[in-house]
Amino acid sequence: MATTVGSVTCTLIESLEPQELVNRVDTWQVVGRDGYGAQLTGKGEAQARWRLFHRDSSANIDTWISNIRDTVGTVVTITDTATTEHTNQLVQRIARIYKRKVEGDSVDWWCDIWLHSVKVA
Repeated sequence: MATTVGSVTCTLIESLEPQELVNRVDTWQVVGRDGYGAQLTGKGEAQARWRLFHRDSSANIDTWISNIRDTVGTVVTITDTATTEHTNQLVQRIARIYKRKVEGDSVDWWCDIWLHSVKVA
């Protein structure tokens, strides 16, 4: 099984902080009253960080970066290097892009991208 973000293939994908949906509780205080109010607001807090790697020619790396950027704001399935499928991941943002030449290779480049997502129901 390929490592992918949606339909974009990657050489490697590391799961830095995968999370599952958990119950959330909002609390509040009212001026002049003792104690707290609380309300169960449903499941959430399922934020995750991913480190994506790809090795290819410089031009293909540029295309790959553009394709990964296009996933921001979409719900995708991320399949990591361990072939675990993380479904319903809303891609929130790209945190960093680092492109560099592979040492000792006249053609290939490496690129790694940090991607942030949140699991949606």
